[in-house]
Amino acid sequence: MKKLSILIGLLFITSCSQNSDTSSNGVSTVSWTIPTIGTAFIYQLQQQDPVAPFDTVMILQTGQHLGGKTGVIGCLDKAGTAGTFFYNIEPNGDISDGDPTTTSLGVDTITWTTFPTASHQPISDPVTDTIESGIHIFRSNVRTFVGAETLTTTAGQFSTLHVRETSISIISGPDSLDCNASDTSILDRWYAPAIALYVKVVSSGTNDGVTSEPSEVDLIKYLPK
Repeated sequence: MKKLSILIGLLFITSCSQNSDTSSNGVSTVSWTIPTIGTAFIYQLQQQDPVAPFDTVMILQTGQHLGGKTGVIGCLDKAGTAGTFFYNIEPNGDISDGDPTTTSLGVDTITWTTFPTASHQPISDPVTDTIESGIHIFRSNVRTFVGAETLTTTAGQFSTLHVRETSISIISGPDSLDCNASDTSILDRWYAPAIALYVKVVSSGTNDGVTSEPSEVDLIKYLPK
């Protein structure tokens, strides 16, 4: 567990060393351009067959009041099967993903995950560190700001804000239970304020010490309305 504490500490130190794009009064200096309804973003998984279907995201609604937030953007995501998702530009310039769920009582709710695109301060979910039936369970999730970068895809050149989500899961117990597992998942996103969505996503990580093959999704067409 000492190694985990050191790793999480390094994640926080790395993020805190970045300069902030948020002024002292909490007003963002990041200028986001909110897309209009009907705007489409077409993505492609770089490892897939070129003839495979693309992933298309289309803006359905803007300025919604959902999940305790205002100005929420609703999208249709046609990744294999059509589904909807939400995101929100926070007052300080950070960006949040909304995960819609329905509780056991049938109440619709949204769980928000915020990325520090403007605040540049690490955002951590509550850490799980518990023992259940003799099994030690540790889970953490930290989102940090990596830096401002210029990216070029087939959709064009974009000024982006690079953020990273690092998730750690460790399960350990007696040998008789054969339950030991250690996983690290890293999700990098490059958000472009000019289009108010990401232009590149890279997923990587390890599973019990074995590095998994990374996957990359790039924006290949941007079709504003």
